[in-house]
Amino acid sequence: MNLRNAVKRVVEHGLVASGVAAIARRRLTGCSLVLSYHNVVPDDVPIGGDAPNHLKVSEFAAQLDVLRATHTVVSLEELLTIGPGRYVARPPVAITFDDAYRGAVLLGLAEVIKRDMPATIFVAPGLLGGQTFWWDELASPEHGLSPALRAHALSSLAGNGNAVRSWALDHGHRRFPVMSSYYETCTEEELRVAVSYPRVTLGSHTWSHPELTRLSAAELIDELKRPREWLRAFTPNYIDAIAYPYGAFNEQVADAAAACGYVGGFAVAGGWRRHIGANADSNAYAWPRFNVPNGISVRGFSLRASGLLT
Repeated sequence: MNLRNAVKRVVEHGLVASGVAAIARRRLTGCSLVLSYHNVVPDDVPIGGDAPNHLKVSEFAAQLDVLRATHTVVSLEELLTIGPGRYVARPPVAITFDDAYRGAVLLGLAEVIKRDMPATIFVAPGLLGGQTFWWDELASPEHGLSPALRAHALSSLAGNGNAVRSWALDHGHRRFPVMSSYYETCTEEELRVAVSYPRVTLGSHTWSHPELTRLSAAELIDELKRPREWLRAFTPNYIDAIAYPYGAFNEQVADAAAACGYVGGFAVAGGWRRHIGANADSNAYAWPRFNVPNGISVRGFSLRASGLLT
């Protein structure tokens, strides 16, 4: 651990031990927090791919225990339909997973279910079945995913996996094998088993995970309609909510989501949502989330989940 991280850990410990985090949580009346996770891997599997997306299972379990001690974990559907008004002493938080990684579906949900918590998986049905994501394949084990590659993939190639892979290889970027099958997407059968638990629900993550703001109007509607129809046929444990791939959306995307029947749309950043008061957030298609990265300490997580750090 370098000096900066060591100092950071000491500060985090002091803030939690002082009771500041508990005081901060009491000031969050009328607010809610939606957590965005991606993948959970075994402790003995190395962190690889686009590393911030992949948490060790012990790290994830410790975060769930923090939530159990300090928050009220509620379903995403409850936040969408009721809001946080009934929760005064303990702020409400919802747990979501993007992408339907096998590790999240098999390991992450097992920890959630063990604690009798609800959770929602945002699924891109067109990518199920043991597929891997371009951002994991093109991330160097030493340096991670190139910011320039990521920017070009989203701005010029609309996040299209095949187009990104082809462009990257043509421009000298290596393609790396994923660390284990936990870095792949789950199968339909694995997803069916997961959603057999009554507190697990599915939402849409589009059909093929494109950058929605870069699509034509017809492509946008197709990416929004197809997963909704597929998921509604796949399980009754489905909610009409969409998590925008890469967190990218604009007014056109939000309007299209509403027209296709979604009742809420979720970004991948932004933190707390305020439901009451002069500064209340009223746009149901611009819900913020806290994207939980790999490597955050338990105390650091506690502070962020208390609204003290962003």
